[in-house]
Amino acid sequence: MARVLLFAADIVPLVDIPASGGGIRALQLSTILKRDGHEVFVSCPLHTYLGKKFKDILPEELLALNFSDRSQKTIYKEVKPDLVLFCSNWSSAADNWWPDCPSILDLCGPVLVEGALSSEQDPAVLRNLYLRKTRVLAKADFLICGGKRQQWYFRQSMIMAGYDLLQPSPLSYLPLGVHDDWIMPKEHPSEPSFVYAGGLYPWQNPSQAISTILRVLEERKQGQFVWIGGSHHINSADTARFATIKRQLNKSPRATLKEYMTLNSLNHELRQHSVSVELMEKNVERELALTTRTPHYLGLGLPILYGDYAELAEPIKEHGAGWSLDPSDSEALEALTHDLLDHPEHIEAASLKAQKLARNHYAWSNLGEDLLRFIANPAIRKDKAASAFAQDVDILTRGEKWALSIMRKPALKPVRAILQPFFRKKKK
Repeated sequence: MARVLLFAADIVPLVDIPASGGGIRALQLSTILKRDGHEVFVSCPLHTYLGKKFKDILPEELLALNFSDRSQKTIYKEVKPDLVLFCSNWSSAADNWWPDCPSILDLCGPVLVEGALSSEQDPAVLRNLYLRKTRVLAKADFLICGGKRQQWYFRQSMIMAGYDLLQPSPLSYLPLGVHDDWIMPKEHPSEPSFVYAGGLYPWQNPSQAISTILRVLEERKQGQFVWIGGSHHINSADTARFATIKRQLNKSPRATLKEYMTLNSLNHELRQHSVSVELMEKNVERELALTTRTPHYLGLGLPILYGDYAELAEPIKEHGAGWSLDPSDSEALEALTHDLLDHPEHIEAASLKAQKLARNHYAWSNLGEDLLRFIANPAIRKDKAASAFAQDVDILTRGEKWALSIMRKPALKPVRAILQPFFRKKKK
């Protein structure tokens, strides 16, 4: 049995609080490790939205090990783990340090692409992000990622981080999944109900799909559409898009807008609906992304309306667990919506297939074989060396992250242009 210290990107939903994708990924990995008999110590940040909002109800074990009040290095020295797992993405390595023991880095999404879309592709921001990403990757011993496409996306950064290209890649695919306990039979509402759940980011645009579905529901005076969540307010475009969607939902007699929910409440709420809507405009981020909610909803028995360009489109279509569509084809979505209203039995059949797909391919108990094999025989990577590409770049402190988050606001772009020459001058 190993002692594993897991640094999460957000609050892990160990109690009845709303859960982010990063929090659920940490719960997934900690559950896999515990089932294999390992002792897991979870350390979360409190400076995230969820950490701040729900600090008062967090259990003592999460508060005691949070890495907002203390440094990760201090927590590491206190826990004395056999391994450290940085969960959800490379930015969860929060300070300028690295453990002496073997380390695992979870690469669960294209953070650099997200940063580009959040910062309006500011060259200075992107350069800084890429250099920091490369430095973190250079220090890791074993890597996991959430998607098959992402394996190829991360290989370029592994090259820049100094990995030996003549050795087998230490990067393993560990898909996002669903807790086995959440896969259970569900009842279906008397008329089809479409649901979109989650926070809106700048790279997610489901507007056209929502408008099309609402138009059919209103025309037919049949069916419901429910939005659960809101906007993460990453930038002005993100905030404005959600404001438009919110006005549209509030005007429609067939739509309901609900706030973020606790994980337990969300699971209960989702089981009351028929179809999950994840049909978003195609872009570089969406082509690489795999969201925690996709296998989650499959497990709850919600077949998915899914973009035909995304990685899970093929298994969803192949297993009949939903419908794969071109998000720009409103006519096809309109025809499908009519069909689902006319034939709710099609939804019920797809629901059973969705759960079968989740049970056979995405249940947590079936995942993590390579990760568990590494933990059983952990080792420092033989070819590990500091990346020459990023050797002059330090990891951001929490204060720097806070300052940069303020400075990246669009209104401060003129100020950034003035200050840019004074930042990150090369060492001599």
